[in-house]
Amino acid sequence: MTKQSSTTLYLSKSLVRKRKAELNRLHKLYSWRAMAKDIYGGEIKFGTLERFATDKKYIPRDNDLLNILGVMIARSPYRILPKWFNRTPEALEFFNHVRSQIKFMYNEARAQQKAKL
Repeated sequence: MTKQSSTTLYLSKSLVRKRKAELNRLHKLYSWRAMAKDIYGGEIKFGTLERFATDKKYIPRDNDLLNILGVMIARSPYRILPKWFNRTPEALEFFNHVRSQIKFMYNEARAQQKAKL
């Protein structure tokens, strides 16, 4: 996982599928060499590009290549909210506040339990 501007990026499976389908469609018009050179500016080798597009299970390990391919995304901060919760900044702030209160109460209870022993 790559850190960029204090945001952690994660591999998106849906973007991988879309990118593979897009590359396979483009391959009908262009060669792998031409795509690697023109679209990605030679930053990705044509063999890697071809393997990524045609092999269902292959994903490059290098995070720089994944960023160049555009399959890394930053997760939404609203991901932690329950599905039924309104996904607004105010709701996120309230949820995080309540969550921190619960964490504080948990830590206090643990400290009391350890003190009894």
